[in-house]
Amino acid sequence: MKHFHIFSSLIILIFISLQTQAQTERVIPSDNYNYTENDTAAEYFEKGNYYFDKGRLIQAEKYYKLSIEADSEFVEAYDNLGLTYRHMSELDSAAKYYQISIQLYPEGDMALQNLGVVYEKQKRYEEAIDIYTKLIAQNESNPEGYYGRARMYIFIEEYDAALKDALIAEDIYKAMESKYVMDAHYIIGLIYYFLDDVENSKLYLLKAKDEGVDVPQSLLDAVGADTNPR
Repeated sequence: MKHFHIFSSLIILIFISLQTQAQTERVIPSDNYNYTENDTAAEYFEKGNYYFDKGRLIQAEKYYKLSIEADSEFVEAYDNLGLTYRHMSELDSAAKYYQISIQLYPEGDMALQNLGVVYEKQKRYEEAIDIYTKLIAQNESNPEGYYGRARMYIFIEEYDAALKDALIAEDIYKAMESKYVMDAHYIIGLIYYFLDDVENSKLYLLKAKDEGVDVPQSLLDAVGADTNPR
């Protein structure tokens, strides 16, 4: 396969698509988090959630900060403030509050996972790999560590390592019956493309497309995938 034949159109589309995948809001249960016992902090936190859900990020930022002022150890308020800054594209601030969350509650997956996403957006891929490695060490049953690290390995062109992690993520997503298995199928197909394994690339890309992933048509054409109904 000649990668350079389609470099100008395909590779740009691939990485734009990868960035879109990375921004997916993934739900992680927070049952292990200790909710604040401070009524004022809880009230401000719920107001922050209300405004965040409405897309009113300035107001959400205000109330999450007030919640933290009322209870400086309220981990979920730091996490949600970090997420608010992510949506505001204030990535340094997002990283700051995720790091505080990790200091307060090192066992929590939420801040680690989202800090990895922030580093990815900042193109700090090696640091993101370190974060996802910590997430894996902390919770081997969480597929997001493997999925996130696989994406980072793609960006630094470590395709064998990326494939290993992506296949592990696929297995865990399948066991969980998670809809996010489609994202794993997409990046596995992409990795096989870069490894010049056309047949496996085609297999996984078509699987991802059938599951609802918006696979770039240029990539499907490159592996000879017939997507026309017969």
